[in-house]
Amino acid sequence: MILNNYEAMKWIVANKNALFTPAAICQVHAIITNNTLTQTDEEGAFRKDNEVRVVDDQTGDTIYTPPAYDQLETLMEHFCTLSNDLDKQTFFLHPILKGIFLHFLIMTLLRNTTFNDRQISILQEIIQNPDAYFSVKQIQNKFAISNQTARNDLDRLTNNGLLEYRKSGKKNQFFPVKDFYNKIKKGL
Repeated sequence: MILNNYEAMKWIVANKNALFTPAAICQVHAIITNNTLTQTDEEGAFRKDNEVRVVDDQTGDTIYTPPAYDQLETLMEHFCTLSNDLDKQTFFLHPILKGIFLHFLIMTLLRNTTFNDRQISILQEIIQNPDAYFSVKQIQNKFAISNQTARNDLDRLTNNGLLEYRKSGKKNQFFPVKDFYNKIKKGL
């Protein structure tokens, strides 16, 4: 999926002057998820059910439930109207604030719950430096998070087959599996 992001960025640059539409969002989604989903009919499509929720790894509590699937197309049309400035407002909305607002909206509507932003950052670091390895303390300090959250992040990457660990004294060191790049290319 990470390598697909590069293809998506190329598509976005090539289409940067076109209006933002739900179809364009689906096209970018199709590029990003190409060969990464078990059900390929989900590539480039909005959800067709309400079986998505974000759960706290530590407590199991549901912390976010996205809008119902039958509302997504209408919500995305409104999102595109705002994004394209088609519905002029009577007040000034600074472009930086508008960008933050649009980012928040799209993340709220279409949240990818496979990996969080910290985990994606770790994966990007491995792509840049294949010899990288991590400890719980290192991740805790890097992202200013609790020890348990750092451990959960690394454990999730390990459970998804992207990292493995070895003992180094009293610490665990997490490092990429031998076929890391193949797993990333295939979308896990």
